[in-house]
Amino acid sequence: MQYDVALSFAGEDREYVDQVANYLRRKGVNVFYDKYEKVDLWGKDLYEHLSDVYQNKARFTVIFISRHYAEKLWPRHERKNAQARAFRESKEYILPARFDDTAVPGLPETISYLDIRKMPPADCAEAICEKLVRDGVALAPETAQPREEQTRAVAPPAVNITVQEENGTPISGAEILLVASNGTYQEGRTNAQGGVSFEIAKRRMLTVFCAHPKCPAFVVPEFDPILDIKIKLPKTDRVGSFTTVRGWCTLPGLKGSMDPIHDSSNRLYVYTKNIAVDGGKGQPVQFQINKPLHFEDSDGNQQLVTFVAVIGDCFLVEHKSVS
Repeated sequence: MQYDVALSFAGEDREYVDQVANYLRRKGVNVFYDKYEKVDLWGKDLYEHLSDVYQNKARFTVIFISRHYAEKLWPRHERKNAQARAFRESKEYILPARFDDTAVPGLPETISYLDIRKMPPADCAEAICEKLVRDGVALAPETAQPREEQTRAVAPPAVNITVQEENGTPISGAEILLVASNGTYQEGRTNAQGGVSFEIAKRRMLTVFCAHPKCPAFVVPEFDPILDIKIKLPKTDRVGSFTTVRGWCTLPGLKGSMDPIHDSSNRLYVYTKNIAVDGGKGQPVQFQINKPLHFEDSDGNQQLVTFVAVIGDCFLVEHKSVS
């Protein structure tokens, strides 16, 4: 898509929409807003060009509904083309935001909308950002600042993760893999206060793999990194966990190593050295998420090894000793 979001509104509502568009731009959103497109629109057949934008060029269209919006010719043209796109989409495409209760032809009364009568423009724009991130868009905050703001340096945002026991005691040395929706990752360990912080260059959906030698594995599924995270882990005697990235790694409590693989055909399998898997199966041994494998080394040490989560080349592994 050429644009993350297109804005459709009446001129009488421009003061509000202009603030929304500026906020979106500062947050790295590629937004279609007529004020930003003056040169590009110069000389074009607007009827055909706007039809193309609202039908084919944007991931979402936000329509700002008001009495003026329902009356004006160009907003009606934009809305009809957005509705044509929505008709052929298998997911939501039109995102209504209401200044009032004006009925809009072709827009079902049951469709959920954002009530912006008392909502600041920044909150409206942040809701759009969250919608985009949840749809898989990676936003680079502050990369598209207005000219007057480009002289100030902006630090990358950070997400703070805290790991504690169930009674609130901090857990130090917990392994954290912060995995992005595109498979890239950051690694870290919690400090004495149970905390670790990661700089986020782009705002996109993230998943947290959390592991500790004396705790079960824990996954925080896809979340928007504008929020910090607190994880509570139960400590156990025979169960531990660790994270690993594709390549040979040792297993706690076993003499030997393994190399788990997630290939381009989405198959999952593991090679081992000096470790028998499920009684000595031929390698590589295929595995399934959350289905244990029996590992045994040359000294007879045994463990049940479970791959709890896999994203790209990142693995979250839980192991349980077997007497």
